[in-house]
Amino acid sequence: MRFSVLLPTRNGAAYLDDVIASVLNQPYQDMELVVSDNASGPETRAVVSKFFGDKRLTYVRLDQVVSVTDNWNHAFRASHGEYVVMIGDDDCLLPHFFNTLEAAIDRHGHPDCITYNGLTFVFPGCFKDQPSAFFVDRHFAFGPGFVPDGLLRPDFRRQLVRDMFAFKVRFPLNMQLTLFAREAAARIRGGVFRAPFPDHYALNSLLLVARRFVFIPDRLVTVGVSPKSFGHYYYGGEQRAGADYLGLSAPAADRLPGSELLNCMREWLVLLKSEYPDDLASVSPNQWSYAGRQTYHWMRDFEFGLVDTRELMRRVRLLSWIERASFVLPLFAYRGLLRTLRAVGLRQTDRVHDMWPALRPLPGVDSIQQFVQWAAERDLT
Repeated sequence: MRFSVLLPTRNGAAYLDDVIASVLNQPYQDMELVVSDNASGPETRAVVSKFFGDKRLTYVRLDQVVSVTDNWNHAFRASHGEYVVMIGDDDCLLPHFFNTLEAAIDRHGHPDCITYNGLTFVFPGCFKDQPSAFFVDRHFAFGPGFVPDGLLRPDFRRQLVRDMFAFKVRFPLNMQLTLFAREAAARIRGGVFRAPFPDHYALNSLLLVARRFVFIPDRLVTVGVSPKSFGHYYYGGEQRAGADYLGLSAPAADRLPGSELLNCMREWLVLLKSEYPDDLASVSPNQWSYAGRQTYHWMRDFEFGLVDTRELMRRVRLLSWIERASFVLPLFAYRGLLRTLRAVGLRQTDRVHDMWPALRPLPGVDSIQQFVQWAAERDLT
């Protein structure tokens, strides 16, 4: 079998119909869709059962709720394809997904991994005080070194991983945007998916262990952001709630409050270094970069009223004196300038758009299926 599409879900009935249809409505036959049901309520099975007549569908269910990471691994173990892709229950595959990747595999001599781009769809009402849907026409902005329809050199891939240790993300950390060979997954140390943020560990491991890694610029998936997504909590200013919802944690005693995404990133970087000491011998999570990014996160939260002055000062006291001198006053002045520009009407933005400037409103579109149709009419797919 050529492809396995992994679809782990936990009470995703509201979105499952569209995502399953996006896979099984494609005429490609040499593939399977593995739905791993994480002890959901009966509504989930009811949606999936509508597709039971398609032999390409495999449905497996856990009787007890497990972590996101464990459910991902459960889906992977139930799959059999030569190549694997993971999607969420609020995502969807675009209609040319399988044919485009089949051609790329043949064209590049069966590489271990293929990374591609996608669209982003934010479901209506996902963010507070934002009733409409939003979209981004390219989920990730690939920079220099990503040659269209070309191989990513091993030294370039190692540098991408090393940059992560300075909290510079130059590679998309969304599992939906990388197809990987089962043979390559077997070379990942400690198992394919590991907490926290199992996609981040898997993708960085693949950058290190893959023998041939290809980049194509095609948009092949729509990455959904819904109330079930970590992005809903991240951009809504409720990261701790999002981490709890997903069963994630960053247990380091010396972590700074603020961005749980940064805290979890530091944890999986430590894990990655422990598993690949030879490749990563000269790097460690950069405390300076970590503290600077957390401080910026605090200033933004303060500006938009998510933390008060007392809480901001409590956080600032956790920094070293040189970190305070280097980060706090410059960032406070910068964010204050932006706030002033908004007050006089020279800059119109809210917290969500401040964090995600590429978002564009999409009124009148209520579902991801409608969005895909809308995007196709504008040649975005």
